[in-house]
Amino acid sequence: MHKNRAAGVNPKDLALDLLRADGESDVIDILKKAGYWDDRAFWRLYGDKEGNFAQAGNQQSLPEAALVEKIVNCCDSRLLSECVRQGIDPEGPQAPNSVRDAVAMFFEGRRVTDDQAGTLLEWPQSKRTEQSRFITIAATGGRPTRGKKTRHMCLTIADQAEGQSPLRLPKTILSLNEKNKQRIRFVQGKFNMGGSGALRFCGNSGLQLIISRRHPDIAKLESKNDPTVDQWAFTVVRREEPTNKSGDPIHSEFTYLAPINADKTERRGEVLSFKADTLPLMPQGNLAYKRDVEWGTAIKLYEYETSVGQSNVVMKDGLLYALER
Repeated sequence: MHKNRAAGVNPKDLALDLLRADGESDVIDILKKAGYWDDRAFWRLYGDKEGNFAQAGNQQSLPEAALVEKIVNCCDSRLLSECVRQGIDPEGPQAPNSVRDAVAMFFEGRRVTDDQAGTLLEWPQSKRTEQSRFITIAATGGRPTRGKKTRHMCLTIADQAEGQSPLRLPKTILSLNEKNKQRIRFVQGKFNMGGSGALRFCGNSGLQLIISRRHPDIAKLESKNDPTVDQWAFTVVRREEPTNKSGDPIHSEFTYLAPINADKTERRGEVLSFKADTLPLMPQGNLAYKRDVEWGTAIKLYEYETSVGQSNVVMKDGLLYALER
């Protein structure tokens, strides 16, 4: 790992503090205390593109649709993970031709031969429950309170799928228009932009936390080319408002925390990373961050706006219904 310019900051402790924070002001306070918030040199342009707000901010018009993109990416990641683990090139001729074909091949051990293959219709409840543990959503923070105005809830989407290493993160989750999936037939997200659509609905500052670690089976295959492949990567995305300085952009831009070696190349630093056997990224019962995982990705959206407001997420007028719709 590279030397951290902010002295005294423990990356693991910082990541967990940010994970447990449930408001924009809390996140900003944590990052200010760590010495990161006020120095723009520590923040790298999302997708390494100037003027990225128009591209990232003009994806989905509804917050629920933008959130669904995150879930779709989790599903894609699960299928990609199983494909690589089984020694199949996702872009090769042996790869599945569709989502259904991929589900049938990787989770049922067969090809699509009838109307039920790859559709979960024949899955027993125990198998559905087992697989559901690999993709979770936890709501924390603001709760609906009668007669009182509360902050928007925070949403954490977590998966145990392929995961990303610190070196890969800028080229995958934090990229725009990369051709990561365009030649893969069995995924739904093709254009490498939809995941950024949720940023415009994250409070006033567009804050989003990302924590990720590569699947250990995949890491073994990539260890020669990626020295960071066994580490946890994490960063925070934010919306930067324009300044009055000459030469600076005149519109808002999305950036992400990348302070490592930022002094060597302006606004092209690397994300923070650390080593740990497990992290408590997934929910268990009513506790949002209780279940330890060895790999995967957690994305937290702070004070996320929804068209259903602060209604209970599982009620018929709540977020769950809107997502299913």
